[in-house]
Amino acid sequence: MKINRMLLLAMGFLYATGLCFSQDDFPSPKLVLLGGSGTTNQSGDAHRSLHFGIDLDEPLSGYLGKIPGGYLLELAYAGPVKDFSSGSTIISTNYVGAFSVTRRLMPFFTVGYTRILGTGNALNYGGGIDLVIKNTTRAIRFEARNYARMSGAKEKDLAFRIGYVIYAAH
Repeated sequence: MKINRMLLLAMGFLYATGLCFSQDDFPSPKLVLLGGSGTTNQSGDAHRSLHFGIDLDEPLSGYLGKIPGGYLLELAYAGPVKDFSSGSTIISTNYVGAFSVTRRLMPFFTVGYTRILGTGNALNYGGGIDLVIKNTTRAIRFEARNYARMSGAKEKDLAFRIGYVIYAAH
């Protein structure tokens, strides 16, 4: 039942994007260097964790009519603070929707599949905002992402990350 609620949440995000502005002004693709902290909740026990990774995302203009869309590929590593070496490599493929509020303020959301190497499969979802640095092809990203395992031990990994965004084209 938990997976069904997550799918309904993901569908709600997709529906809500119809009300968003278009992505016509987006420079892309983007390379994002991420780092941050989070919590891992397994069997009721919560542990602090560290997350580091790299994203490649490409918001596509005009995808599905007026609904913003695109893809995001992620390669990351997450591990507990006490024993970071016992963490896992994360590989994700995601749908990403982004829109412009202003030329410097670009919110986004994402949902997709994650393979957590050595432990199982997960659904990940989250969102954030890119703050474009004035007169540059760079931005600072603030993001929250949740990884909910669908197989193996029931676990949720919530991450709050900050990223440095590099636009390949402008």
